[in-house]
Amino acid sequence: LGRENPGIYLMEWDQPVRVGGLAIKEIDGAVTEVDVWQGAPAGPVPLDGEALERRDPADGWHTVAVYRQHRRSAYHPSPGMNVFARYLDGMVDFGGEVETRAIRLRVVEQWLDHGDRNAECRRHDGRSEHGVHYTQSHTARLDTRLCRIEGVAALQFLDGEAPSAPTAFERLEVRDGATGDLIRDLPLALGWHGMAGGPDGALFAIAKSHRNVLRVDPATGATTVTVPDCAPNTIAVGPDGVIYVHRWSNRGTDPIHAYGADGKLLRTLGRPGGHRPGPWDAEQLENVVALAADRGGSLWVVEGGDYPRRIAQFRADGTFVKEILGNTYYGGGGGGSVNRYRPERAWYGRVEFEVDWAKGRSRVRGILAESLAASDLVAARVAGSPHTYLVSAPHSMEARQAYGIVYLYDGTSGTVRPVAAMGDAGGFGPLRTSQVISKLGGEVPGGFSFVWSDRDGDGKAGPDEVEFTAKSTPSDRASVGRFDNELGCCGPGVRYAVKEFLPGGVPVYERQPLAGSPHLRLDDGSLFTLSGRVPGDEGEVNAVSAAGGDVRWSYPASAGVSGLHIPPWEPGRVTNQFAIIGHETAAAGDLGEFLVIHANTGEWNLWTADGLLAAQVLLHKTHPMARFIGPAEARPGLRLDPLSANQEHFHGFFTRTEPDNRYVIAAGLTHMSLIEVVGLDRFRRFVADVTVTAADLEAARQWEAGRVRGRAQRQERLLIAKPTKGRIAVDGDRAPHEWGDGAGAATAGPASFLIAHDDARLYLCWNVRGVGPFTNSGGEYQRLFKTGAALDLLLGTDPKADMARRTPGRGDLRLLIAWVDGKPQVVLYQPVAPGARPDEAWVARTEAGGETRFDRVVLLNRAEVALKGESDFTVEAAIPLADLGLKIQPGLELAMDWGVLTSADGHQVKERLYWANTLATGTSDEAVEARLEPHLWGRLRFTGETAVEDALEQAAPSAIDEALDLDEEP
Repeated sequence: LGRENPGIYLMEWDQPVRVGGLAIKEIDGAVTEVDVWQGAPAGPVPLDGEALERRDPADGWHTVAVYRQHRRSAYHPSPGMNVFARYLDGMVDFGGEVETRAIRLRVVEQWLDHGDRNAECRRHDGRSEHGVHYTQSHTARLDTRLCRIEGVAALQFLDGEAPSAPTAFERLEVRDGATGDLIRDLPLALGWHGMAGGPDGALFAIAKSHRNVLRVDPATGATTVTVPDCAPNTIAVGPDGVIYVHRWSNRGTDPIHAYGADGKLLRTLGRPGGHRPGPWDAEQLENVVALAADRGGSLWVVEGGDYPRRIAQFRADGTFVKEILGNTYYGGGGGGSVNRYRPERAWYGRVEFEVDWAKGRSRVRGILAESLAASDLVAARVAGSPHTYLVSAPHSMEARQAYGIVYLYDGTSGTVRPVAAMGDAGGFGPLRTSQVISKLGGEVPGGFSFVWSDRDGDGKAGPDEVEFTAKSTPSDRASVGRFDNELGCCGPGVRYAVKEFLPGGVPVYERQPLAGSPHLRLDDGSLFTLSGRVPGDEGEVNAVSAAGGDVRWSYPASAGVSGLHIPPWEPGRVTNQFAIIGHETAAAGDLGEFLVIHANTGEWNLWTADGLLAAQVLLHKTHPMARFIGPAEARPGLRLDPLSANQEHFHGFFTRTEPDNRYVIAAGLTHMSLIEVVGLDRFRRFVADVTVTAADLEAARQWEAGRVRGRAQRQERLLIAKPTKGRIAVDGDRAPHEWGDGAGAATAGPASFLIAHDDARLYLCWNVRGVGPFTNSGGEYQRLFKTGAALDLLLGTDPKADMARRTPGRGDLRLLIAWVDGKPQVVLYQPVAPGARPDEAWVARTEAGGETRFDRVVLLNRAEVALKGESDFTVEAAIPLADLGLKIQPGLELAMDWGVLTSADGHQVKERLYWANTLATGTSDEAVEARLEPHLWGRLRFTGETAVEDALEQAAPSAIDEALDLDEEP
């Protein structure tokens, strides 16, 4: 199967009918394109013919949806798997009813693997079809040559069902701009992307047919055509009444058309053509999704692509002004590398940049290709070859890639052509042609590894150029690691080595057997394994082995994200590794050959080939000296060390630029910053004798035993809150005569905490050492926990609430204290607050963390707060009990926790430290950091005794024995 040879099915009616979608019962195919006929209302409907994208006004076939078949399960004894044994597989929603005479389904892509052990996508009734017998066994194999649709039903109203009112899905709402109240609801069918306000309150919209721009009367819903036959995709109206239209035609690569109020074309803005491979033209547009015309005489054009993400600014007369490039993927993902041979060139995905290192500026130079089979590319050369290659590299969360791909780079035009690839055949898109897949005799590509070399120079994988090798089991991974300096790469049990270069520079590969599952071949032929298993070690290690498998060195080193919890910094401890982001040989000094490996801790470690953990290029996020790249300052030449990449910085890159032997990294969670690393030429090796005595070992044992005892004592998280003898002065001085001798005290890392109360107030005190200053740059009080340093109190005020509750309920609250613009701000968060006003609600929402809702988030203006100190600081606060809804009685016990959010620059949170919830360490997901998890809190007990009267309760048992003169243990 393939788009050049799809399986096509047709549903046809004698006359046009209105259809809202399809119900589907099992398709033998992974991807099905759904088209509707918008051509002649009578006569034969042609089965073939290309489909126009979306609903272009032209006649013919129009693609309205793409259906992806879900996996099914043949393993009926398993309740967990049988949920996939559905009768109705899925629904395709057309986004509204479509009037058509025919619907065409084109199965354009078959499954390329078998999924997991029981996941299949075909009939399991034991019937035969095309000579292939279907069975219920999970060992039955999918035949990629087959294409069948089990059942399809067009969705329309059932007999006797009352049709929906038109305003249920085609309407114009007019609402009060101040209150949001509905003024009127008018039946009106408009196109998407569709309304724009003009001068004097005029309203314009796109017709549902997407043929015309309409003027709409918001009082009656009546419409008149203003700009006819302009095929609008999106529109904007300027303050002068000029109507700007971006068309559907030419796959969204047309310029912007500007029309007068009479509907006549005035001018165009931008140039046609789209972002084609080769030199960059900033005035060419592609995939425009939004337009905005401002009062200053500019038109802003928003494109919907990723490489690059871009907004272009034009003057109303069509003059191009500038382009603004958008952010990277989440976690700095998606790529970013520097051309080591020409460091004035850098790449992000398919975009090539021109870099001015002296001025600290960059611009888009061009586009490498229409699309790339890899998002992260690294420049490579082979000794004796005049060619420069761009090779794919696993520089993000995984140390392996499903396949490696080699591009031949043309530095003059700034373009690339794919010339070779190897790895898992199930993931490599260019193999998805009927001619190539037919070589497998009906087997799925996922059951094979492959090697491809572009022998005919057309940049495509021809059937005679691909060699398949069956996996021993279909579930085997045929992934590969990073390319080495000979343009080879390693996978489990195999190295793909260059056998020869064809005259045009195309590398031809052969498979060579290897011991183990190494990630990279070093320059001397030894093999490096990242967070793997090697003989002689029980856990995960970094290791180097000889080509024959003998281990030369190993070091404990784990891999993985591990959610938002990461182990704290500890000298020599290596955890949460991602991938090899640099492989170099030092131009000077004693480092020799070395690797750079990044991790979810923010730490980028430098390892020598002979096994030394030599340095941290970037520090662990909780390292006492670590700071982050922030918005405060980013001028060229600024010294940034000691720097950490922070958590969930998934992508990394390190290289040595060969013309000048400089070392460069690409880093930045939301941006691609190029940063020079200096000092690597100053490493020196030395030999010394170290003596470890029996006394040293005993001292170490005693120290470890003490640490274990302390950890055990901290497991019981109980804090005592006592009444004061008088009102505590909120002045930033933690006076013993006010707070008592250690009453209500607890510690977490560099912070200690005190809590007390009187009849009207709850008193809180934080003393924090060495992690100041206590500053926060936040402009939104709801988000102060993301924008700098803060102090936290988490409390459940309902004594009847279950201490083990996993979700917050009524009475649970968060109290956050921050210092903004020289003044304190105290924020109260209540997830459940019946009676709260609608404007007090707040929601934190992220793609990774989901949604965290609060009924009420408000500033507490009656709270008293005082701050003293900078790097070491003390904060005292008095909070009215009435503001917290807290009623204190002796013996009351509640769930609670407290913590400190540190910041090095007052813009970003460096570390979260909590007394009870030691899992709350992540600083990279707003929705998760906002969430209250009372089952992880400790306990707070209120007593009726003052601090002095309760001194014996806090004393050691031996002191109690002596004071009470008891012979027996109390």
